[in-house]
Amino acid sequence: RYFGVNKDAAFDLMGSALSTRLGEKVKQNSSLLSTLPDFTRIPRVRSLAASQLEKWLQSPALSGLARKLFSTTVGRIENVDPPLPEDISAIQSILSMSLKANQFHAHVENVIEIVKSVPTPAVCRQIVLFLLREEIDRRDNSDGIQGTTDNKDGLKMLKAVLQTISPELGHD
Repeated sequence: RYFGVNKDAAFDLMGSALSTRLGEKVKQNSSLLSTLPDFTRIPRVRSLAASQLEKWLQSPALSGLARKLFSTTVGRIENVDPPLPEDISAIQSILSMSLKANQFHAHVENVIEIVKSVPTPAVCRQIVLFLLREEIDRRDNSDGIQGTTDNKDGLKMLKAVLQTISPELGHD
């Protein structure tokens, strides 16, 4: 029933419906967030969900459901080389999130999970280069102020990622 062309058409339709729903100026409710994990098998849904995660994780009413969606989205990123464009977009959105201090550990754990589950050179390179770029930008904009929490958090995440990357990839 849903395979081949029909499956692609169904995925496109679901992605378009979610995109439309997210574009509406309505309050995102818990019903939407509770159903989204079931649809993260669809690449476009992963990308769209990841682009909204920061906002949902910051909301006290939605943060519990958003944490589940976060880990499900990360778990469904496909281990293919080259990576799917939608997964690259999802990873970029996840890396770009600026979360509260109490959510930093979960953020690092999910980024590490991406490195473990998608250990391709392209994905590892994207993550490391993003984190290095962020660190350089922070240092350029800090006006000599060292030791801020953001600075330490960025370095902690970079260290955790570098420790997780397999030695074979370290030479690519």
